[in-house]
Amino acid sequence: MTVRIGTVWDSTQQVLAGRAVMMAPFALIGFVLPGLLQILLLPSSPGQSSMGPTGLGLMILSMLLGIWAQLAIMALATHPATTSGDASRAGLRRMWPVLGVALVLPLTRPLFRRVLARVVAARLGIRTSSPRHETPGLGL
Repeated sequence: MTVRIGTVWDSTQQVLAGRAVMMAPFALIGFVLPGLLQILLLPSSPGQSSMGPTGLGLMILSMLLGIWAQLAIMALATHPATTSGDASRAGLRRMWPVLGVALVLPLTRPLFRRVLARVVAARLGIRTSSPRHETPGLGL
């Protein structure tokens, strides 16, 4: 199956043209509102730190709103019969699995690197563990 970029672009333009009015509130709530809240509520003077409880709360709220908006917009864009309410519910329903993956993925990265390194080393014939060398009399 061959997919042309022109076909994909035409399809994207049709979706945006037909559903832009439905996508705009999600974009405003998820992308514009968090930035405005940070500008209005956090101190802008150079001597003050913005990472107090208010800054941390706004950062978490911004992240959650952004993820929710992205998922809702994807729901609107991928199925023509989706309403704004359906998209909002889909965004909320899909947000928790996305957050779970986002939290688990960094924890599994070191394990994945070790396994990948051993597989590559085995394919190349490189020994990954060296024998233990002992120095007589020192017990090392």
